[in-house]
Amino acid sequence: MMSKLSRADWIKHATQMLTENGHSALRAQPLAKSLGVTRGSFYWHFRDVGALESAVLESWSRRSTEIVIRRLGKDAPAGERLKTLIKQAFNSDMRLERAIRSWALIDRNAGAAVAAVDRRRIGYIESLLREIEVPKAALRSRALMVYWASLGRLMIADERLRKMAARDIEMMVDLITAHD
Repeated sequence: MMSKLSRADWIKHATQMLTENGHSALRAQPLAKSLGVTRGSFYWHFRDVGALESAVLESWSRRSTEIVIRRLGKDAPAGERLKTLIKQAFNSDMRLERAIRSWALIDRNAGAAVAAVDRRRIGYIESLLREIEVPKAALRSRALMVYWASLGRLMIADERLRKMAARDIEMMVDLITAHD
């Protein structure tokens, strides 16, 4: 008998529980209980908790990186795409990002997923800077500065300091894209 919950429902719920309670919430029985179903429903969709964890990491990677990049498209000038990306990065809800990165500190698979996402995001920022014709010698360091600054928001305790005003984003883009 097939469960009423889909695999996507389980992944969405697990992601929410991860965001709210950390990695330890990713267990079959507690997740099933919080959904009001039996563990059998979990095992209908996943062979084990590791398979669910992999699905959560893949979903996070896709939604937080690949879909973001795809939505930025290629039609707008690279400077506008960079500005939009920075605006999104500096004004987004970072709770899931914080939970994933905390998990990555203690789990090899999560760490590998985060490392792959980091490489992809930094590479994308470099590609935008390359299109803007930032000097080749400065591409990597400027991409890293943008990325490190966006992740640094995770450590800011005062929520008022986690968002960037439009003028601050403009100044950051000007600094990062300067041709020396």
